[in-house]
Amino acid sequence: MSTTTTPPNRPAPAEPGTVGRRAPAPVAAVTAAPLPPARRSLAPDIARGAVLLFIALANVSGWLYGREVGAGYRPLEGNGLDHGLDLLVSLLVDHRSFPLFAVLFGYGMWQIARSAERRGADWSEARRTLVRRNGWLVVLGLMHIGLLFQGDILLSYGAAGLFALLLLRRSTRTLLIWVGASLALTTMIYTALTVMNPATMVIEPPAGYLTTASQSLLSRVMFIIPDVAVRLAPVLIGVLIGRAGLLDRPWEHTAVLVRTAVLATAVSVIGGAPFALMVAGVIDPAPAARVVATISHVLTGLAGGLGYLALFALVAAALHGRPRTGAIRALGAVGQRSLTCYLLQSVLFFGLLSVWGLGLGADLGTAAAYGIGVAVWLTTVLLAVLLDRAGRRGPAEVLLRRLTYGRTSA
Repeated sequence: MSTTTTPPNRPAPAEPGTVGRRAPAPVAAVTAAPLPPARRSLAPDIARGAVLLFIALANVSGWLYGREVGAGYRPLEGNGLDHGLDLLVSLLVDHRSFPLFAVLFGYGMWQIARSAERRGADWSEARRTLVRRNGWLVVLGLMHIGLLFQGDILLSYGAAGLFALLLLRRSTRTLLIWVGASLALTTMIYTALTVMNPATMVIEPPAGYLTTASQSLLSRVMFIIPDVAVRLAPVLIGVLIGRAGLLDRPWEHTAVLVRTAVLATAVSVIGGAPFALMVAGVIDPAPAARVVATISHVLTGLAGGLGYLALFALVAAALHGRPRTGAIRALGAVGQRSLTCYLLQSVLFFGLLSVWGLGLGADLGTAAAYGIGVAVWLTTVLLAVLLDRAGRRGPAEVLLRRLTYGRTSA
């Protein structure tokens, strides 16, 4: 990381392991109101807003059913447009959007701890705040899985956040060791999954609603430890990025961000290309090569997420000192209400695609499904912009803050 000079009237970035080493303060000081939009860091907000489009594109194919699927759970049937878009989404979105969101989640944990410190709280109070927040994310994730969507990320991130709390104040070297351990476990987990799962399978229409909900909950709870192992690396990298101030002051780190954007994106594209070609049906490798392509795609997805994050940080650096208008303000509005917009995606997908809604998931090709994904994301953008203009926060954000801090801070 490059060494920078802290601007006047701006707190210096915390050194590793220094969060919360101040005298305790009353709880009222810890539960101060959230920052107004104009004082928020732009880079993480626009990154969250954009990554929700990627998440919509990555998730929408999971709502298709009643057909045979191959690599990436994409239907084997389809025309050239379907397969071409499958290739692009696999190459640029799959296993790239979720690591990016996890990095932002880890960054957010660090910022919450730093914010509590600046208001005079000691580490024990900041830790209790993060335990409550992550614990309630676990609860919301379980509800999301049971009611709407098995592919929920809140459960995984909340559980990974609880584990990351044990490491939040440890040295950079310790965090990097755990990042390496997480990546090693990720390799083992995806190797086992690729070997055990057949190259093709039939996704049957869901059974009854209650049966499907209970099966979804059971399978996700059983696999929570592998989930945490996979999510831990990007979460801890987000903590390290928060310590370095790369997203708070991106204009001071443009050289690092440019190198990261170029190198990380190149690694992501090169490492993900074989799997994307498998998904599009261009190649049909032998079982051993299929495992290698899958692992390469998953591991280089973290690089892809970091490349995207560097690009968004560079956009924020270029806009430093300028008012937030147009598309940038709209993306920021979505990012500030990311939990609301994420859950709304599932509500809309459920109503449009599930067997209990309009049932479109039984017949749509992936090109049409991606179109619905974009339309759903644009709907969440419209809602976020309307809330932004009204000066209102997202209802899910209000709920999570009330659960975390209590009624008076919501």
